[in-house]
Amino acid sequence: KLLTALKKDKKKLENELAAKKKNAQQIQKAIADIVKKELAAQRKKNAAKGQKGDSQTPEAKQLSANFAQNKGKLPWPVEKGFVYIPFGNQVYPGLNVHIVNPGISISTPAGANARAVFSGTVTRVQKNKTNGLSNVFINHGRYYTVYGDLHSISVKEGDKVATKQMIGRIHTDTFENKTVMLFCLFDGEKEQNPETWLAR
Repeated sequence: KLLTALKKDKKKLENELAAKKKNAQQIQKAIADIVKKELAAQRKKNAAKGQKGDSQTPEAKQLSANFAQNKGKLPWPVEKGFVYIPFGNQVYPGLNVHIVNPGISISTPAGANARAVFSGTVTRVQKNKTNGLSNVFINHGRYYTVYGDLHSISVKEGDKVATKQMIGRIHTDTFENKTVMLFCLFDGEKEQNPETWLAR
């Protein structure tokens, strides 16, 4: 009975890891699509004005500069929590399985909400078909933040959000009894280590 239970647990963990990997790939693709779309829109605007290049609007430039100036000082995307899985190549806690984390996985108390780390605009709300959870993408000029593993959302595409504004409720995994949110940060399409941006 114990062996059967362990095999079931292992299979469930393997399925969860596969879902996390797929979600990470979806986030990367979505960011690439969003950046490509916004650059195309900017080129179109510039062409209409007789300008060349992909230069940002003055407002977007200012937002990018403000965001960059807050490196190492951004508030955490949760009120309470700690880094459960760091950025990059990591071993999944409790398993001898290597994963590539596109951001950081933050452990937080059950019932916790995700909150915006900086003012910006919600550019996409993406539902993960594998587990039914959602990712929220927020634009901050040339920077983007992504809040994953949300089971309910309190914002929609096009919404302007303020720093520390609640954007959704984080999912609690009843199997592992953990509430963990994936938080990603991009400079354009380039992944950043969010820990270097958040306040210590």
